[in-house]
This record gives sequence, structure tokens and C-alpha cells, in this order.
Amino acid sequence: MKTLLFLKDISLATLIRRLTDPPESLSEPMRRRARLLAWLHRVLVLLVSLALALTFLANHPGTPRRLEYAILIPGLLIVLGAAYFLNRHGHYQASAWLTVLISFVGPWSSILLDPQILEGDFIPLVYVSLSVLLCSLLLPAGVTALLAAIQLIMLWLLSLFIPTLAAYNWPSLLTYVFFL
Repeated sequence: MKTLLFLKDISLATLIRRLTDPPESLSEPMRRRARLLAWLHRVLVLLVSLALALTFLANHPGTPRRLEYAILIPGLLIVLGAAYFLNRHGHYQASAWLTVLISFVGPWSSILLDPQILEGDFIPLVYVSLSVLLCSLLLPAGVTALLAAIQLIMLWLLSLFIPTLAAYNWPSLLTYVFFL
């Protein structure tokens, strides 16, 4: 009951500020980065929760996809929670690395669960660009270049095994990724 009274006296803006404020022990540039990362975690949790709800709405009970995603998505929420916890306790680098790792592994695990989602040009471009863009915001440029190279190599290897990717416009993807 005391907690509810505590929340009653707090405005929404104050509550959001308390959820995103980094520790005072960080330098001001690191505090800004940690605040951005906290907001990013909150948005990602919202999007992943929405994906979980859509999984239950769009897939019939008992289908393999529903069961696989019902395990994968809550696991992703737990890892995002751990990254948020690390960031809130002053471990920005560990949280940033974990967040970039999530953005890298998540789409590739989705491809392993359902390879048919790779039909068309849009999905490979999104899978590569989102993790590279996120990495460029959170980590040094050298790490971003390495991640972009790994992503492109993985897409190229995938195109050897999936015929629909062989016809993909690879020069435009390379140009797009390296202009990020």
C-alpha cells in the first residue's frame, strides 16, 4: 500500500526520468550515452513485447512457430532486462556490448527458426543495417566496421545456400552499410 501512495505522488515525467537516469559516478559524456541506452532499452522492451503479443495473435495455438517464438521472445526480454540492469548500475560498456549482441544474434536466430522469411530484398537489408546502425551509436567505429564485415560475410554465405538471396543487389547493400 505504501508503494502505491509513493507512485501517486510522482508525475509520469519524474518516473521516466528516474528509470533512465544513469549513476552519478559516470562522467557527463558517459551519462548522456547511458541515458540514450536506457531509452533504447525501454523502446526495445516495448517493441519485443509487442512482437510477443503479435505472435500469440497471428499464430494458432500448437503451431511450431508460435511455440518457438514463445520461448525465444521472453528469453530476449530477459537479456534486454539484464542489459538495462547493467546500464543502470554504471556498466555502460557491458550493457552496450550485450545490446549490440542481441541485435546481431536475434535476427540470425529468427532466420534459423524460419528460413522462409528471407524471401525478398528487404529482410537482409534490415538485418544488416539495424545491428550496424545500433553498433555505430553505442560502440567505437572499429567494432562497427568489424560487425558490418561479419554481417555481410554471413549474408553472402547464406546466399550460397538460399537461391532467392543469390539475385540480391549486393553492391547497393555494401554501399548502404558502409555509408552508415
